[in-house]
Amino acid sequence: LGGGVVRCAVMHRLTCFVVLILAGTSIGQRLFLTPTHTEVEKYVNQSYIVTCGAPYASGLSWTGPNGQIINATEGKTLHIQDRDGHYLSLVFETIVRDHRGNYTCKGSTDKKFQQLTFSLIVVKPITFAGPLDVQQTNVQNATEGKTITVKCEVSGDPPPKVVWQFKGKALPTSINETYKGGRFLSMTNGLYIKNVSYQDEGVYQCRAFQVTKLSSSMESRQITLNVQHKPRWVDTNHSDKDRAYGFMGGYANITCQASARPWADYTWTRMNASLDTNTTKIIDEPGRSVLQVYMENRSVLGPYECAANNSLGEIRKVVDLLEGTKPSPPIRVSVAGVGVETASFHLHAVSNQHVIGYRIQFVARAKRIPIDRGDYQDVYTSNGVPYVIVNLAPHTEYSYRVATRNNAGLSDFSPVQTFSTRDPTTGDSGTSIVPSPFTSFGFLLTFLLKRTM
Repeated sequence: LGGGVVRCAVMHRLTCFVVLILAGTSIGQRLFLTPTHTEVEKYVNQSYIVTCGAPYASGLSWTGPNGQIINATEGKTLHIQDRDGHYLSLVFETIVRDHRGNYTCKGSTDKKFQQLTFSLIVVKPITFAGPLDVQQTNVQNATEGKTITVKCEVSGDPPPKVVWQFKGKALPTSINETYKGGRFLSMTNGLYIKNVSYQDEGVYQCRAFQVTKLSSSMESRQITLNVQHKPRWVDTNHSDKDRAYGFMGGYANITCQASARPWADYTWTRMNASLDTNTTKIIDEPGRSVLQVYMENRSVLGPYECAANNSLGEIRKVVDLLEGTKPSPPIRVSVAGVGVETASFHLHAVSNQHVIGYRIQFVARAKRIPIDRGDYQDVYTSNGVPYVIVNLAPHTEYSYRVATRNNAGLSDFSPVQTFSTRDPTTGDSGTSIVPSPFTSFGFLLTFLLKRTM
């Protein structure tokens, strides 16, 4: 049969019949490639072997993209290996970009010349410059009012397309957008930002997309941009715009809080003079300063000036300290429910006292420390809206008390009551709380513990 081999076998009681019709060159005499792909994609530094031949092939050779015959047999990144004279392998030991192109196998079978070609696509994967390539994140700094290029140098072949995202949204970085007044421009070495604002601070995503004829890939780097800027006032719940309040015999807190990088330094003055240390105390905290004024008499009322400054600038504001009314204690407090590590409260105060919140003070009874040395949480909530304390200890009895807050400060605390968190296994709070009523300004205050949430 023209040198071909036909076998018929019986396997598992199934009879195999083979009929071979010869017309010209038989199938067994045609050149073939192993693997058979006519287009192959590989990354730089990978390896690849392709074999060309047929059972009775002769005169085999491989030519490269430049049309030259490949003769090297060993020691080269690209060479050939003869397989029994009828097959010839093309071996890419370490693929480089110059290996891309068309490769052709030529030879004869049954005295007929044949050739087969495959195309090798060589891809250099996406890489980010710099030592943080593995971590995929870095921190960069900018100064307000200046220009900066947020560095993100991406390489690859084919060249990747870079898309920038900030706060989950794509930035308009085309040259057309820049001509229209946009401040962002995507460049080969990063993101150009014109006239940097403190609002440009945050996390940027540098996303690189690479598309080839056979595949696509995406890599990203997260970049945190810190913007050095002069101080800016931060709204707080502790001051009513440019007014603060206190009641006689108590303490008034005037808060001066600014966002700044680097941190702002704070100074306090009153009528262009230093403060009276007998009636004032400055409490400096990270990012803010609190002036505590003892409301000894009406002489402490009036304007106080706060200045916040850093190396990039200074801002000032005047806050008027006014006399307010000490709020009444809450008229009704109830423990709405308890969990393993939580307790929720319903809080109610006397109306028409401009209540802005409450202070809940609590302590585990097993610690045997006074309630006034316990933890507390300041609550800014409306009357009756449940408030939840979290991160409590499981199956633990707590003492607690509540004070009302208005702009002038805190009321006296309610009488001390108790609640217990639940056992994580049984769900039992472990303690039966008997309501203990008390009267405050003519109102009945009852503490109730509901055993279900």
